[in-house]
Amino acid sequence: PWSDKPITHPDQNLPLHPHNAALQIWLELGLFGVIAFMFAVWRLIRTQLVLRGDGPMAGFIVCVMAIYCVAYGLMQSWWLAFIFLAWATAKAVGPSEPQTETDR
Repeated sequence: PWSDKPITHPDQNLPLHPHNAALQIWLELGLFGVIAFMFAVWRLIRTQLVLRGDGPMAGFIVCVMAIYCVAYGLMQSWWLAFIFLAWATAKAVGPSEPQTETDR
């Protein structure tokens, strides 16, 4: 009997929330945001892998970005807290920073 009526809530606007970081960046920040985000991730991975030689941390960053691309929005507080906790744990139990001649 009500097949011609859409199932909506007219008094409530649904938030625009893609479950994909790339789509969310594109939607909220446009082309400039996508380019800036890609540059920031590239610099972060390059700093960890090439300059510091920290392969596991670079792998951690790549894993987080892979999950961001298929599972969660960019600014979900519980996901950001988990990333920080995992990063802090990896830094705490991982190898220490290499010493320089002035540290000895």
